[in-house]
Amino acid sequence: VAARGQIELMTAWKIEFKKYKKQVAQILLSPSDIKNKKSSKNAMATLENLLNFNCVPIINENDSTSTDEIKFGDNDILAAQIAVLINADHLVLLSNVDGLYKEPPKNKKNDDLVIEVKSITKKIKDMAGAASKLGKGGMISKIKAAEICMKSKCSVIITSGLKENPIKSLNNKKTKSTKFIA
Repeated sequence: VAARGQIELMTAWKIEFKKYKKQVAQILLSPSDIKNKKSSKNAMATLENLLNFNCVPIINENDSTSTDEIKFGDNDILAAQIAVLINADHLVLLSNVDGLYKEPPKNKKNDDLVIEVKSITKKIKDMAGAASKLGKGGMISKIKAAEICMKSKCSVIITSGLKENPIKSLNNKKTKSTKFIA
């Protein structure tokens, strides 16, 4: 089923990026591609080549070859694995909320946003678990991704992808987010 949707997905990406005069390329990875040294070197070389050609890599898990036993789990974990693979200094994860809250945000006025995390403790995981009852991924997945990155000296920022220009807005000190400092 996933293989059928790939064509439509990549067509949509192609159309959107064409507006910015950018080309896209699809890379499908499985956990073994990251764990196997030769495969991970090949993946890294492919990413570097695409970026050198000003081509935006669209990376997804290869659902056709992944099994339940050997899956990344979701895109947050995949993004963390890629960040570690390329020795990134930072990873930005977009969410439907501004970051990690001490309690699930009930309304827009909730100011219990955790601004900075220097280590991922049980308390941090509990905060994430409380807000992650709506299916796959969620905040707990982002915390797991941050944990993977922090072990490799890669900081993570979680912010809302619902605002206009979410990545660019991080330059504004007023933008709400949670920073995981490696």
